[in-house]
Amino acid sequence: MLLFVILSLASRSNAMTLEVGEKTIEVPVTFSFVGSAQCLNSSHCGNTKGSDFWTLGAIAAAYEDINKMPSLDYFHNMTISFFDLINTGKRSIESTVDAASVPNSLGIIGLPDTCLDEATIAGVHDKVAVSEGCHFNLASYGDFDKVFVQLANSPSAYAMGVRAFVQRYGWRHVVVLSPSDGMETYFVKSRDQLIVELRTAGIHIVADVRLPAIEPEQDPTAAIADYARTIANTYLSTRIYVIFDPNHNAPMLRWTLSVMGRMGLLQTGE
Repeated sequence: MLLFVILSLASRSNAMTLEVGEKTIEVPVTFSFVGSAQCLNSSHCGNTKGSDFWTLGAIAAAYEDINKMPSLDYFHNMTISFFDLINTGKRSIESTVDAASVPNSLGIIGLPDTCLDEATIAGVHDKVAVSEGCHFNLASYGDFDKVFVQLANSPSAYAMGVRAFVQRYGWRHVVVLSPSDGMETYFVKSRDQLIVELRTAGIHIVADVRLPAIEPEQDPTAAIADYARTIANTYLSTRIYVIFDPNHNAPMLRWTLSVMGRMGLLQTGE
C-alpha cells in the first residue's frame, strides 16, 4: 500500500520513463524514506522507535517482494534512499529537504507525527508525501490532496470505532475520562469527535472529565484524589467508563483501575 498508492496516477510508461500527470519519471522508480532508523532493506535495523519500527518492516518486506517480480515493470528494481533522524542528528525538516532533493525521486515515505512542514516541503519539490503516522489529515486542505496520502486513521475513524463498540453492547450511559493536558492536536480532535459521536447516537455522557497526567517522579496523592472524587461522583450512575488516553501504555487506565480497586468496586464485581 505504501509503495503502490503513489503510482495510482500513472498514465503510461516505456522502458525508461513513467508519466504521472504532467510529470515524467525515470524508471525504475526511486523513493525516499524519512524516519527514525538506521537502515531499511537489511536484516538488522537498530535504533528504531515508535511506529517507524513497524513501517520499516512493512516497507522492507514490500521492497524485497516487488524486486523479485520483473513482471511488475516500472516497480521492479526500485530503489529507496534512506534519511535517518537519529544517527545523523538532523531534524525531520532538514532530512525532508535532503530527501526531496534526490534526483528523480517520486515521493517521500515516512515523516513524523507532526508533518505539516515536511509535507509542504515535499509539495514544493513536486514530490508525493505518504505518511503512516501523520496526525493531520492534510489531504483535506488546499492543494494537499494532490501531493499528500495519509494512511493513519482520521479522528472521526477513532470516534466512530468507540461509538460502535458502546452501541454493540447496548450501553446508554457512559463517563468519558481523558488527559487534561499534553495531548497533540490530532488526539484533541479525536476526543472532541468522540463526544459528538456518542451524543449523536443518543448515548448519555454522565460526565466528560479531564484529569491531569500522573508523572512517574511526582507524588500521586493529589491526582489520585481527583480520580477517586470523579469515580465516587459517577459510579452510581453508570458502570461504563470510556478512557481516552493516547499516552504510552495508557496510564489513565491503570490509575482508574487502581483507584476503583482501592474503593472496593472491583472486588464486588461492580
